[in-house]
Amino acid sequence: MNFDKYLEESEVINFSHPKIEALAKTIAKDCKDEMIGHSPIIDEFICKINNKDAQKLSSLSNSLLKYLFDEEIPKWFQDSFSVEEFEKRIQSQEYKHFGYMIENQIVGFIAIKEDTHLFHLFVEEKYHQQHIGKKLWEFVKENIEFETMSTNASLYAINVYESFGFKQERKIQTYKELEFLPMVYKKDLR
Repeated sequence: MNFDKYLEESEVINFSHPKIEALAKTIAKDCKDEMIGHSPIIDEFICKINNKDAQKLSSLSNSLLKYLFDEEIPKWFQDSFSVEEFEKRIQSQEYKHFGYMIENQIVGFIAIKEDTHLFHLFVEEKYHQQHIGKKLWEFVKENIEFETMSTNASLYAINVYESFGFKQERKIQTYKELEFLPMVYKKDLR
């Protein structure tokens, strides 16, 4: 899909380059609808996810499930990452999905449930250690109103969530074969 077509079908929300981001925010205040489809040429931005992206989200997340289980990935868990399940969540009013785009491709995404629970955060393996997860989290903090945000961190991602400011809420939990650490982020409301 070419960039112009993607912009026509998506709502551009944020840009990664500070100068472009500032310009986009200024323009967006007065003419958001006109901005879509007429953005400057950019390589990276954050946008709302829509149903056409369900296949990519499923593929991206499934490629990273190996970090969650030492052995075979349980079917019940793998099924929750199917295209159909992503389509249901994307269509649901309970969830907000945002994707990080590089050169017109989704390389990471974040899903927030009911504005209080970080449900998914996945970044393509080749883009790990490039702060994409942090950029997605910062976008959520700036654009969703909340006082606290919970997450069930995979054991692999605990350090990542700690770097975002999440704190351990309870000890490590197990649901079926999945181990996770309940964590919470409290927004500084000063």
